[in-house]
Amino acid sequence: MNTNDNAINSAIAIADEIEQWFTESKDWIDASMAERERLPDPDESKPEPLSILVRDDWRIPHTNARKSAVEYELLMTTGGPAARIVGDLNDYGDVTSATIQCQDWFTKWATVALNEKQNEALLAYAASFYFAENN
Repeated sequence: MNTNDNAINSAIAIADEIEQWFTESKDWIDASMAERERLPDPDESKPEPLSILVRDDWRIPHTNARKSAVEYELLMTTGGPAARIVGDLNDYGDVTSATIQCQDWFTKWATVALNEKQNEALLAYAASFYFAENN
């Protein structure tokens, strides 16, 4: 089953919004203190996910051996179409990968191809969240 063009377009629109936030963030970081006062605060334009989830690795059931999270999900939109950002975490809860996926009604999640700048922005966006757990 092919993913609907509307779902792909929705995911790309989210990637574009994240790329815009990433550009504004880089401009703000590179600016002097005086210039920062004139620039918009990138935290105010940061797209917010609807939910943030993590999950740990495979383990033996019914044990208390809790491991650190190894994967994350940032749910950006729901319904048809829906979009999410998923990726892997290292042992410290740092983001090591980021992929945007879309889904339309009654279809499986599908990865959306992005350009290099969008991929860089997506990784920086996902890394701006704190996924480490306090044990």
